[in-house]
Amino acid sequence: MWNSLINSYSKCGEFENSCKLFEKMPKQLIDASTYTIMIGLYGDFRMPEKALALLDEMKKHNFKIDVFVIGSLLHVYSHALLPDEALNLYHRMQTDYGVVPHAFHVMILIDALGRSGRLEEAEHFSKSNPSEMSWKTLLGACRLYNDESRAERVFNEIQKIVPGEVSSYILLLNIHAALGHWEKYNKLKDEMNDKSLKKIPGKSWIYVNGKKHSFVAHEKNHPSLSTITKFRGKVMKRITKIGYKPDFSWVVKDIPDEEKEMDLCEHSERFALYFAMIEDTSDKPITIFKNLRVCGDCHTHTALVSKAFKREIRLRDSAVWHIFEDGQCSCKNKF
Repeated sequence: MWNSLINSYSKCGEFENSCKLFEKMPKQLIDASTYTIMIGLYGDFRMPEKALALLDEMKKHNFKIDVFVIGSLLHVYSHALLPDEALNLYHRMQTDYGVVPHAFHVMILIDALGRSGRLEEAEHFSKSNPSEMSWKTLLGACRLYNDESRAERVFNEIQKIVPGEVSSYILLLNIHAALGHWEKYNKLKDEMNDKSLKKIPGKSWIYVNGKKHSFVAHEKNHPSLSTITKFRGKVMKRITKIGYKPDFSWVVKDIPDEEKEMDLCEHSERFALYFAMIEDTSDKPITIFKNLRVCGDCHTHTALVSKAFKREIRLRDSAVWHIFEDGQCSCKNKF
């Protein structure tokens, strides 16, 4: 029960409650699973020092360092942008802990290298351990650094394994659009249309007073839509004063700038954020969940909202937790 509660609070973004439960947990009930959950939590919320302290505790109490603990530690290094430490652990995990590297260890290592801009090394590991997930992880890093030529190679590898894999099309489209390569963009878009491939719609949700509220991109149906739209104007004025400028490179459509700005304004996480701010005026953190990765413009927007309104915002997208406070994000803009 203790482990389940600790894990549940973590998944909801309430990591402070997880930590409090861990501190209160009877020592005789703490097992290897408890440590694995807590190390993973410290990875999610970028607290590498605490994760390593738990590793020392495990060794002290003679708990076995297994495949899952190693995975959690690699996860810690990836999210803390410590690629050298991740590489070091990967290379000595078998000799030091008797753990043979699994495919998911390689995937996390690729993520650690990719987030830090070491794409050539990440590609080397993808080639040595080819799989849908290893290549998709690398493609996400290519999007972060707009490495188009590498992304095209990686895209082709993914399509060999999973023909018609939609998310890889979208990531490559994003890169072409960000670089203004509309001829490539239109060719790939036409290919998607010919194959009847559809982008997964963006969806975000929050919980207010115990009730779940969901929003989609370009939301039209929420009962509080008019109030949210009016509040959006107030937010945009305030964050513009402190430096917000829309980043049109995140709009994957060849449309006029005015339409691009409105397209960005109608991403699902913004509707969720504005509604949460309207409904909950306390100083408690706002927690948002999203089914896709947050775009760079929404990331900047949310950071500035946290500063302008002095409100902590926690956003869990499909990849990582983002903790926004006073204009900064815990991910250090490597997402």
